[in-house]
Amino acid sequence: MLAAAFLFNLGQGVLRPSLPLYLQRSFAASYSMVTLIPVVFGAGKWIVSLPTGYLLDLC
Repeated sequence: MLAAAFLFNLGQGVLRPSLPLYLQRSFAASYSMVTLIPVVFGAGKWIVSLPTGYLLDLC
């Protein structure tokens, strides 16, 4: 399980910085659109982590 989590986080660490650059080149996306990708991903992860932590404390 630990190895799977490590590989997942390693993949996210490589994909997240390079994805906006790929989208900007491939789809001619503007700089503001490309900037919103990691912002929305981080905000969504933060919003989902709050109830998840609360539910884990109940177990």
